[in-house]
Amino acid sequence: MALTDLKFRATNANVTTLITGLSLNGSQVVNRPLTHEELDKNFLYLAKHSEDMNSDAIAEGSTNLYFTNARADARADVRIGASSVGTLSDVTITSPATNSLLQWNGSAWIDAVPTTAHVTEDASNKYYTDARVLTKINATSVGALNDVYLSSPTNGQVLKYNSSNSRFEAATDNNPANTDALTEGSSNLYFTNARADARIGAAQLSALSNVHTAAPTDGQVLKYDNSNSRWAPATDSNPANTDALTEGSSNLYFTNARADARITASSVNALSDVTITTPAANNVLKYNGTAWVNTTSIDLERFTANTGNQNNVSMFTRFEPSAAQTYRTLNLRAESSTNMTHSGYGPSLGFMVRDDAGVDNSIGSISCTRDGADNTGKFTMSLYNAGTFNEVMTIDKDGNTTRTGALGLKVLASDPSVTSDFAHVYAKDDSGSAEIFVKDEAGNVTKISPHNEQGEWEYFSRNVNTGKVMRVNMEELIKDIEKLTGKQYIREE
Repeated sequence: MALTDLKFRATNANVTTLITGLSLNGSQVVNRPLTHEELDKNFLYLAKHSEDMNSDAIAEGSTNLYFTNARADARADVRIGASSVGTLSDVTITSPATNSLLQWNGSAWIDAVPTTAHVTEDASNKYYTDARVLTKINATSVGALNDVYLSSPTNGQVLKYNSSNSRFEAATDNNPANTDALTEGSSNLYFTNARADARIGAAQLSALSNVHTAAPTDGQVLKYDNSNSRWAPATDSNPANTDALTEGSSNLYFTNARADARITASSVNALSDVTITTPAANNVLKYNGTAWVNTTSIDLERFTANTGNQNNVSMFTRFEPSAAQTYRTLNLRAESSTNMTHSGYGPSLGFMVRDDAGVDNSIGSISCTRDGADNTGKFTMSLYNAGTFNEVMTIDKDGNTTRTGALGLKVLASDPSVTSDFAHVYAKDDSGSAEIFVKDEAGNVTKISPHNEQGEWEYFSRNVNTGKVMRVNMEELIKDIEKLTGKQYIREE
């Protein structure tokens, strides 16, 4: 488009860029504000020539091309070929399946499998309903069925299938529900108790097909004759009981005297499931899987005690000859086939629990082991933690005790009594806090957990000889010394 006799204001090169490609044809670009006259002239010119201001007067560039139907159709083909219906702004497809349709949900087209709920019922092809079917059946007679033929049925007739014409027809019912509906014939008479009793009363034992009763005598019984496969009269050789039998020479009558004599003359080794080989004093019988055999010891590896009640405990009882002496009740002995030259050998009591799956789990043991010599012992208590063995306490031959973990002492209501040749370590309440105290043989009491009720370090002691009770706030004492000396003795960490 050619612009003629117009004035443009430009303060930089931007305007020049904007009008690139335009023919000025006498128009000017000035670096000043345009006058009212120049502006009016520009508006009049543009109004006069507005019909010429369209895209036809502008040459097509290389980037912003003109619209044409061909270009639009070609672009649409490209976009449609590369896109799916789901990319449309008013289409939302979630999980399309075979035979899905696009269905309007009020705001967008969505994928859905069509159902009869979306089909409008017309006047001819109506939807199925139970009520409609029942109505149709109630309005139909059995004679309307194509495999049923009814021709003047009479009262009591039934429908019977006729295979010759493949249909059901009305016919007489000759299959009554029971014999009450049947008339008695002349051959197959009804059963009655009277008839049965009369038949039995008129019969004889000899009338049975497998019984032969030719010339029976008094006292005979019927015995089965296998050779003739029948029952026949014979002498009764089976008395009612042994009192009617004469004792034979082999099968003698039982008597208590005979039984007692038999038992007295027998030994336990005569029993079929007992095998005794060279028995010795204190032998016991132990089952080896097939027989009871004599042995010198009882295997207590699997010993089950009373169960079900915590008061039903296993008990070993030994009656002591004197109440003035303590006697050993039970010995646990560990035997070695070689000379014991090392410590730690000895018997142990193990403690286990078993779960519902039958798995045994060790939880602890108490042991007494050799400690330097065969007749020198050491006591050890061991506990298991998640299957790991831990010795928690030992007492050696001299009474020295070692243990792992902290020692907890429960608070006593008062100081323990003085015991000759003993000193005590114990816990006692002090101003509402459990503290550790020691008491010597003389009865003097000293607190060894040095804290007062404010948590400050203190020294406490009670002397029974002087009656003096000393309580010194060591923390305050040292702080005062720090003030005097200018040195720092207490450092809080």
